[in-house]
Amino acid sequence: MKSILTTAALASSMMLAGQAIAAPMLWQNNSLTYLYGNDFKVDPDTQHTLTFEHASGWTYGDVFMFVDYKWNESQDDSEAARTYYGEFSPRLSLGKTTGIDFSYGPIKDVLVAFTYERGENEVQNYLLGPAVDLAVPGFDRLAINTYYRKPDGIREKASGQWQITPTWAITIPVGSSDILIDGYIDWVVNDAGNEGSNDFQSKNLHINPQVKYDLGKAVYQKAGQLYGMGQIGGFCHLYIGQEAVVVGMQSVAETQDSVVTSYRDHGHMLACGMDAGGVMAELTGRKDGYSRGKGGSMHMFSREKNFYGGHGIVAAQVPIGAGLAFAHKFKGDDGVNMAYLGDGAANQGQVYELSLIHI
Repeated sequence: MKSILTTAALASSMMLAGQAIAAPMLWQNNSLTYLYGNDFKVDPDTQHTLTFEHASGWTYGDVFMFVDYKWNESQDDSEAARTYYGEFSPRLSLGKTTGIDFSYGPIKDVLVAFTYERGENEVQNYLLGPAVDLAVPGFDRLAINTYYRKPDGIREKASGQWQITPTWAITIPVGSSDILIDGYIDWVVNDAGNEGSNDFQSKNLHINPQVKYDLGKAVYQKAGQLYGMGQIGGFCHLYIGQEAVVVGMQSVAETQDSVVTSYRDHGHMLACGMDAGGVMAELTGRKDGYSRGKGGSMHMFSREKNFYGGHGIVAAQVPIGAGLAFAHKFKGDDGVNMAYLGDGAANQGQVYELSLIHI
């Protein structure tokens, strides 16, 4: 854990120091998804899929990648019951790299797209071709990539196939939150090779839509509504717009690590794996809440998830975090404490006192 955080901090410092260097990252988004399904018409009847996705924007273009790890409920525990597949897809923006405006009608930009496909049984393919980004009302993102497909030659498969891949994202407001509909279509439009021989590759169509509901936003927005209705007593400080901070940190946290934060703690609790129902119960003063309904918005705890609050006094969590960090060192469990604080806590005395003690 410590080496990961050290590496992340070093990488962040290098990124900030290298803003003048070509191709700095402008934004990124990472997600981890688990899907379960049954009654499949192909492959095993019941399947589990764990997917890591990464998308990022750069001064030269953008990058998308995903890795699927799939397993099924076969009778045996053989390697055949588990498989993986991934794609790495960088795109070079001609508009950004040349400074020329390629927009025309719905076309926002023209790009050169590349994709590397990798799967089990030596499945490797290289794809290259032109792409366009489109501005279409109702879409957050819409792009069409056109590829020429070339196998790596290990499996002695034929080249010569063309593929069209639209990708999209649409956000639909529903109640107090959003539903995100995104995905892609891979349409290989022609056959390649000699039918009946080992090199033959048939045309195919693969459609992969995803529907995602933003639970975090739903909880925050509902909490704000309940507070306005007088259903939440005391204070209620929301975490809307800051979620990426805790999600990024918790994505590299290990089981033994601990968390302590300020009074904007709802997002931290969800990111630590605490139950949304227990959070809402505590907000509304119910006995099923994490502090039996007596702590409210700013004072929730979970020993099971190593979450130590929620503290109402500005910067009060900082010395507590130091104590938790010392406990990790004393126990020798290789854990770290993550103490979250905002700019309002940066000028409080205990922050600097701890810095002097550390020095």
